[in-house]
Amino acid sequence: MPNIKILPKHVQNMIAAGEVVERPANVIKELIENSLDAGADNIYCEIQGGGDILIVVQDNGIGMDKDDLRLAVKRHATSKLYSHEDLFAISSFGFRGEALPSIGSVSHLKICSKTEKDEYGHVIEVIFGEEQEISVCAMNKGTKVEVRDLFLKVPARLKFMKSKNVEAKKCQEIFYKIALCHLDKDFVFVREGKQVLNFFKGEDFLTRLSNIWPARLVSNFREVQLVEGDYRVYGYVGDPKYPQARGDRIIFYVNKRPIKDKLLLKALKQAYSGKILGREYPCGVIFIDMPFNEVDVNVHPAKMEVKFRDESYIISIVYRAVKGALDKIYASFFENKKQDKIDLNGQKSELKTNYHFNKDILAVKEDSFDKDYLFSINKVFKEERKKTKEKFIYIGQIANTYIVIKEDERLIILDQHAVHERILFENFKNKIKRAQQRLLNPIEIKLYRDIDEKDIKIFLEQSGFQGKIENDKLIITSYPSFLDIKETKECLTEFFLGGKIKIDDFIEIIACKRAIKAGQYLTDHETEQLIKEWLKCENRDFCPHGRPTNIIIEKNMLEKMFKRKA
Repeated sequence: MPNIKILPKHVQNMIAAGEVVERPANVIKELIENSLDAGADNIYCEIQGGGDILIVVQDNGIGMDKDDLRLAVKRHATSKLYSHEDLFAISSFGFRGEALPSIGSVSHLKICSKTEKDEYGHVIEVIFGEEQEISVCAMNKGTKVEVRDLFLKVPARLKFMKSKNVEAKKCQEIFYKIALCHLDKDFVFVREGKQVLNFFKGEDFLTRLSNIWPARLVSNFREVQLVEGDYRVYGYVGDPKYPQARGDRIIFYVNKRPIKDKLLLKALKQAYSGKILGREYPCGVIFIDMPFNEVDVNVHPAKMEVKFRDESYIISIVYRAVKGALDKIYASFFENKKQDKIDLNGQKSELKTNYHFNKDILAVKEDSFDKDYLFSINKVFKEERKKTKEKFIYIGQIANTYIVIKEDERLIILDQHAVHERILFENFKNKIKRAQQRLLNPIEIKLYRDIDEKDIKIFLEQSGFQGKIENDKLIITSYPSFLDIKETKECLTEFFLGGKIKIDDFIEIIACKRAIKAGQYLTDHETEQLIKEWLKCENRDFCPHGRPTNIIIEKNMLEKMFKRKA
C-alpha cells in the first residue's frame, strides 16, 4: 500500500482552481467581486478570445500595498474574515481566499496595485503557479489584474471549454449580472478591442436592463415589491402575454449576489401558473434582501448557489411578491373594462339572435360554479357534427374577449384571440414560401443567444427569407411579401430569442401579433366572419400555442351546476 503524503502546493492550487475557476467567466466574477469589496465605483473589464487569451479587470478601489500584494496570492489569505463566527454572517462578496492563487496556478497572472498613501504602485506576477519577485510601477490608485493564457498548461480543462464565442458570451453575461445590481457604479465591458457594454453611474435599473435584453420585452415589465420584517423582495417580472421559450431570462439575486436556485425558479413559475403554458417560462429579475445570518453563501466553491435557513419562507415570500404584481395586471384590466361597457341590448345582429344578455348578467362569481364542469374542454364540431351558421345563435361578447354562441342545447364560448390565431396560422403556413420582396436596405437582426448556423440556414430555406450571418447578426436581404418591414424585424427578433428554430414557431409569432387581442370590441359582422373562418380550420380546437379555442357548456352541466341533477 502506498504511503500517504501531502500534495505539493502547486498541485493543491490546481485542484482548488478546478473548483473555483471552471471557465473564464468565473475568473471575471471573482475579480469584479474583489473590486466591489475594495470600494471601487469604476470597473473596467476586457477580454480577448473567449477569455482564455486575456482577461483584464481594472478598478479605482482602495488598492493594496507591497505587503498585502504578496499575501494576496497565497492560499486562504483574506481581509474579509477574522473568526469562524464571520462565516455565518458573510456580508462581502469575496472571502474564501482561494481565487487569486487558484487563477495564478492555471494562467499567467499579473496584479498591479496602488494605495492612496503610496507614491507608486507595485506589481506581482504568478506564472502557472510560480510566484515572481515584486517590482514597482506607475499607476493611479486602485488595482489592475491581467490573466493571460488561461488553462494553457491544463489541456484537460481546455477540452471542456465551449467555443470562444460561447465562452465570451458567458463572460459578458456574468459581467452584466453584477452590473445590474450596482447602479451606483460605472461599468465598461470590452471584447476584442470593442466596447460592448457601458453602464453609467446613477442610471435606473430598466434603462440598464434595456441595454442587455430587448427593449420591447423590458417595456412590458411589472414591478415587484414586498417587504416583511427584515426581508424584502423586489425587482421586475414580465407580462404573461410575453412568455419565453427558455428560462435564460430569469435572474435571482440574494443580497446583491447573482445565484442559481431551483426552488426560487419553482416559486416564480408557480406564481405564473394558469397565466402561461407549462412548457413556457416567465422572464424577470428578482432581488431578495435578507439578514446575512439567514443565508449560507459558502456551500459552493464559486459561490453561485446558496442555502437558506428557512427555505419554505423564502419560497413563500417570492411567490406572494410575484403573484401580487401579476394580480395587479388583471385587476387593472377588468377595472378598465367596467369603464368601457357596451350594452348588447343596443346592438343589432345580422345573425339570427333569439336572446340578448347584458354583460352584468354573465358576471357571476367564479366561486359559485363547479369548476370541473365550467372549464371542461371538449372536442367540438367533430366531422359528424359540423353545423352551418344558421344552426348557431350568436349571443355576444363578454369583456370584449370571449364570444358566446348557443348551439342546440349547449353554450359554446370562444376565445377570440385564440380563434383568430388558429385562422392566421393556417393561412400563413400556406403563404410563407410564396412571393418574396427584396430589401433595398437589408435588415440586421441581433442574435442574442448561441444558435447553430446550420439551423438558421434551414430556417431561411423553409421560410422564404434570404440572408447571411455576420458575427452575431443575421442580415436579411429579402422576406415574404405578405409581411411588412417593421413586422419582419420584430417577429424575427422575437423568434431568435426563443428556444427552437422551427418554421412553425415563427409562424406562431406572426399569427399572435396580427390576431385580434383580448379586450378588442368586434361588431356582429366581424364575429360572424371570424366564426365562419374558424370552422374551416383543420385543427380548430386549439391555438398554435396549444391553448383551447373553445369551451363547451352542455345542458347536463348546467343542470348539475343549478343542482337540478344529483
